[in-house]
Amino acid sequence: MLEIISKTNFDFIGKRYSLFSVSGALIAISIISLVMKGGPKWGLDFTGGNLVEVRFSSPVSSEEVRASLAGAGMDRSEIQSVPAQNAYIIRTPLEAQSRDMAQSTMTATTSAADTGKKIKDALSASFPSNSVNLLRMEYVGPAVGAHLKKQAMWAVIFSFLGIILYVAFRFHSGVWGASGILALAHDVFVTVGLLSVLDKEVTITVVAALLTIAGYSINDTIVIFDRMREKM
Repeated sequence: MLEIISKTNFDFIGKRYSLFSVSGALIAISIISLVMKGGPKWGLDFTGGNLVEVRFSSPVSSEEVRASLAGAGMDRSEIQSVPAQNAYIIRTPLEAQSRDMAQSTMTATTSAADTGKKIKDALSASFPSNSVNLLRMEYVGPAVGAHLKKQAMWAVIFSFLGIILYVAFRFHSGVWGASGILALAHDVFVTVGLLSVLDKEVTITVVAALLTIAGYSINDTIVIFDRMREKM
């Protein structure tokens, strides 16, 4: 069998203080970034926004559309192509001044109309020989509402308690379960901090990735715990 790494006897315990320092630095950087930016940068799935659908008379690439919107100050827009119709569905975040009034139908309609006009003007300026038609303009509420966020929070809390109880039962001590949760929380928090440092948005897809990280983290921890138990 091919061995990529021939020597696998690493002195992790001997280098624990150096690794603790690296971990502590990552946590500190994550905390500073999240505090300075007021938390993670939530995507449209959490904040809501405007949806505009446009159609071109001739095919245009997604990169060209994205570059045109970025030039008009709408670089956070999400673009979905409809190739068979030369159309694009564009979702943009709400303006800061209108987020508190998003529940007002009149305000949401006005915001969508203004956004649609802005998008059409930007695309028409970028593609003067390619006519742009607005097919629809509407306000789209956040896919993840306050109630769902609360449910997710409780689900995470109960899952953590379940892991602690199960690991404590299997290894005959609550310290093992608490240590596993600490390692899991560390991995997820540092990842969220990295997203904050890089100014990346947290969407539903990112949340799914974070849950995957949590699953692999606790799985690796249990494997290590089992090996430790054998040695003890």
